[in-house]
Amino acid sequence: MKSAGVFNTPTLAMRARANVAAHLWAAEMREAIIRQAEAYLRFSDDELWELMFGCTISRSWMVWSNGYCPACKGDVPMYDWQIEALKYPWKVRCPHCQEFFPKNDFLRFYRSGLDGHGVFDPARADRALLYNLEHPSPDDPLHRFGVDDGEGYVEGDKRWRFIGAYLIYGQWKQAVLGGIKSLAAPTWSRASEITPIGPACSSTAWPTFTPPSISAPKAWSTRGEGVPAMSPPGTTPARIRASWSWLTTRFLRR
Repeated sequence: MKSAGVFNTPTLAMRARANVAAHLWAAEMREAIIRQAEAYLRFSDDELWELMFGCTISRSWMVWSNGYCPACKGDVPMYDWQIEALKYPWKVRCPHCQEFFPKNDFLRFYRSGLDGHGVFDPARADRALLYNLEHPSPDDPLHRFGVDDGEGYVEGDKRWRFIGAYLIYGQWKQAVLGGIKSLAAPTWSRASEITPIGPACSSTAWPTFTPPSISAPKAWSTRGEGVPAMSPPGTTPARIRASWSWLTTRFLRR
């Protein structure tokens, strides 16, 4: 049975606190880490578990390469869409007109499709929820404008992968990895109430997230749109556990 910290050993904790006492840069890092951890204290245990997602929604490195906002038509190339996962969950925002996408309540749609293991199954999801909240009437010409079911908003031959990009830059990099980085907070602050945040995020991650793998890439379209190839369902738990061990060690020791 484990009787002491594994990632944050007593030696590392003593070194961190000594650095805080001796160096301004360390004190500033301490405050930043504690502030980040405090954001997660507002989450219930169920909400922490719900941060993680499965591999049943295509993830994308961009909403649309060299694309534009479907609302204001302003150019939004590559990585210019704004994402703040903890403040505006399941949304991306145009840097020009500040419109949020997708226009549907994707979280509600997502929850309607969760299976017994908490993994999203598109076949189970309630597609009646796929409408623009600002234009709820089916007779409204904008009823389906900006609506994303997880595979993108389609308008003619164009596709905006709002949720696919959000999963990588928002839910994954900000919400989940942010929680794991918060594992370091007790090392700096002795804040025992913060301790469960990182383990909750990491333990819910390995059974559900299938890490990206190098495989045959999807062909790029003439619009420059591409979706990264992902590992198929069935990646072994041992491989996923090993990936998470590496990730958490990397962030805690750098």
